[in-house]
Amino acid sequence: MKKRVGILKRIIVFLSLILLLTSLVNAGRTGDSCNYLIDGDSECDALNNIYCINNICTVYLDSTEEYCSDPDGNDPNTQTTISYLFRTDTGAFVEGSSEDTCLDNLVIIDECESCQVEEYICDDTQIEKYNKNVFDCDSCETGKCVEYEESQADEEEQEAEETNNTVACNYLKYKDNECEYEENLYCINNICNYLDESPESYCADTDKGINTSVKGKLDYSYRTETGKILSNETWDKCIGTDLNELSCLPKIPFVGPNYELSEINCEGGCVNGICMLVVEQTEEMNDQILLQAVQDWSEGKLGETEEDNDSAIQEIIELWKQES
Repeated sequence: MKKRVGILKRIIVFLSLILLLTSLVNAGRTGDSCNYLIDGDSECDALNNIYCINNICTVYLDSTEEYCSDPDGNDPNTQTTISYLFRTDTGAFVEGSSEDTCLDNLVIIDECESCQVEEYICDDTQIEKYNKNVFDCDSCETGKCVEYEESQADEEEQEAEETNNTVACNYLKYKDNECEYEENLYCINNICNYLDESPESYCADTDKGINTSVKGKLDYSYRTETGKILSNETWDKCIGTDLNELSCLPKIPFVGPNYELSEINCEGGCVNGICMLVVEQTEEMNDQILLQAVQDWSEGKLGETEEDNDSAIQEIIELWKQES
């Protein structure tokens, strides 16, 4: 009897090993090609955290549940930030956030008059799980519509009272020439106001123009049609799989924004203001490509975190081994 039990145990272990080996053979290994759009994760091994990402079976240990959260719904009078997680048609996981912003001639700006607000909302009908609406505003401040009378008009009146100066001017027509700018009086909001220093228009971009592999910071200052000074610093940022890349205009205009926004679709997804590197399975993985990838890895360009960076180079090395 004991002998039969022992044999039965060995048979069970043997069958278990066969099932395990069969599952390993059938399940996609890290580095195997897959087609997420057609087969989802079935060609990989999702039970063991191997998913079809950028059409390559890849280990992924973070959350995989897609979602979208919007605190204000579709309210242009409230500035909020939506957060989301979705997958692209190649299986890439994209997690991020997008905040309601002011738009002046399609350029993101902190505040403006007679312009628009770009309102982000959740939308399950979209792959990205979100959408955006554009509303016209009398005035927009920090991503929400406000009444002109309660914002700009009161501010201009207060500035005039503080400077004890009610001399009107027209900046668009005469610049600062209607004010005594030799005595530090300048046309601000079409009223002569005292400033300690002469207003200066400038634009500086840390990544030197359109560079999708570097998260650039843009510092700018410019004057509106009323002479108002708008200055701030902002960064390249991801909107889903798209990169909003900011760059300075070649020539600084007399009035209005001196920078422009380029919307760039990132094939491998967008993370922390950078387009992610995509290595195609069909691409010949030669030594030169590997060396360039190692260089990018040493500079931390293959992923937002150290773990993502290391994971990406491991996938590339695996592809190189298969081609060798």
